[in-house]
Amino acid sequence: MKTLVSNPYLEKALMMGGLFGLGDVLCQCIEYQQAKKKLKQKIGKEDQAPVKFKIEGDRLLRMAAFGFLVEGPVGHIFYSALERYIPGKVSIRTVAPKLFFDQFLFGSVMLASFFTFSTLAEGKDFEEVKAKLKADYVHTYTYDLALWIPAQTLNFFVVPASYRLLYVGVVSVFWNTYLSSVQNNSSEQQDEAESKKH
Repeated sequence: MKTLVSNPYLEKALMMGGLFGLGDVLCQCIEYQQAKKKLKQKIGKEDQAPVKFKIEGDRLLRMAAFGFLVEGPVGHIFYSALERYIPGKVSIRTVAPKLFFDQFLFGSVMLASFFTFSTLAEGKDFEEVKAKLKADYVHTYTYDLALWIPAQTLNFFVVPASYRLLYVGVVSVFWNTYLSSVQNNSSEQQDEAESKKH
């Protein structure tokens, strides 16, 4: 592990790229099961359901690319800065400002960055990015706060600083599964709506 230790940016990029990719794979598995169940209810027999599971590689690559190129390196910089500029023993006085900056600066910006990156990576333009943010940002950020405020409170109080991004990565597998669903299901609905106009 010498290479990873000597190159923390690469370490965090690889870790978050893999975890974002894993979140998308889980999301695709869940969507497959839901589609299979829906079709079974429609036609009555599961063995007649012509639904085959196949990983959408382009979608998986987009999720992994965001983790590798954005979340991993930027997260490393952000959490290192928190420790540098808000030093001291673990207490309410140190955890409260870290939690504030994490949720209302880092979290909010990274969520907007995710939707922007993913939408542009799908080949869409900035007008569609604005539409995506308008449709999904607020309610997704609400869920973000509900999950990450308690998760990060535990992180800052209990987890050693050098392992905090890893902890975030593990929790984010579940969050990334949700994010993948929001990004891709909304994109599919938007594409269907656009096709009906033409």
